Amino acid sequence: MGEVILSSMLDSNFSVTSAGIKPFESSSMDPRSLSFLKNSGYKLRLHNPKPVSKDLIRNSSHIFCFSTDILLLLQNKFSEDANRIMLLNYFNQNILLSDPYTYEIEEYNNIMFNILNVCEILSKKLMES
Repeated sequence: MGEVILSSMLDSNFSVTSAGIKPFESSSMDPRSLSFLKNSGYKLRLHNPKPVSKDLIRNSSHIFCFSTDILLLLQNKFSEDANRIMLLNYFNQNILLSDPYTYEIEEYNNIMFNILNVCEILSKKLMES
C-alpha cells in the first residue's frame, strides 16, 4: 500500500519497493487496502511481497519503516546502514503510523489516510533533495 502511494508521488528518478520482516505470502494485498487505494484513485498492480534482505538494504538510498520496533530491528541487523533506515513519518512525527492489518475498518482507514499524508510529505522532501 505504501509502495503504491509513494511511487505514484515520485518521478521516474525514484524506485520504491515494499518489503517486510516476515512478508505475508499472497499475490494480493489486504482487501481493505485494495478498496482504499481504488477509492482514492490509485492504479493497482500485482502485489509481490518481498523479504528484507542485505542486498535490498545495501542497494537502497533510503529505507523507511512503519514502526519503531521494525526500525530498531533493522538498524541493529544492518548496523552499517543504520543511518539510512528511518521511520516513514520521519519528516512529520506528529502523524502516528502503525501497520493497519490488525485494526477494524474505521481505524484501518484512519491509518491509511495517515500513510497517505506522510507519503505526501515524504515525496516532497525526497524530490527536494
